[in-house]
Amino acid sequence: MTGKEPDASKEKKVSHYYSPEQDSDFVVSSVNAVLRNREFVFSTAPGVFSKSRVDPGTALLVESVDRNWLSGKKKPKILDIGCGYGAVGIALAREFPNAEVVMSDVNRRALKLATINAKQNNVSNVQILESFLYDNIKGKFDLILSNPPQSAGKDVCVGIIRGAHDFLKEGGIFMFVARHKKGGKTLEKEMIDAFGNSSVAARKSGYRVYLAVKKK
Repeated sequence: MTGKEPDASKEKKVSHYYSPEQDSDFVVSSVNAVLRNREFVFSTAPGVFSKSRVDPGTALLVESVDRNWLSGKKKPKILDIGCGYGAVGIALAREFPNAEVVMSDVNRRALKLATINAKQNNVSNVQILESFLYDNIKGKFDLILSNPPQSAGKDVCVGIIRGAHDFLKEGGIFMFVARHKKGGKTLEKEMIDAFGNSSVAARKSGYRVYLAVKKK
């Protein structure tokens, strides 16, 4: 043993699903899901969130969107921030073909899969773009949804919540899903600070979908 410290510059950096680039092999597989009473087939791969299934939190989030409220919008604008391989945005785009759906993520592999998934699920009313938080987002939205990447740390999650206020139209809705006892309660307080209000739109198996309305 030489007693030398390892050269940190030569150590392999571990990528996460919230990293722009992935170092794992791009091996595509498929998962089936029923969302909002419609069947979907999503292509997934290593290096993206919940690659083996549409996770329960994501499913609860998309199912809790109020159809009557959204149908009342002539041409609703929806933002799925941190879209992963696209389950939320694609499900809503398919149900509401008159909507303009923007799907964003920092993970380029996830964006590639989201593009594939939009095409194979016959969805064309989506714009898929790379963005860290709201860096490349433009315009105002009626609805912003997120399954925030809690593994990325509190600052990222808070950035999603607080940034949503500036990108919503007046009367617009922000929704996010989290485990209430594993960070969700803290994030709900951030939502109240940002919006002045919060309610629970849905709950199941420890998950809660929190909802806030932009008042002004």
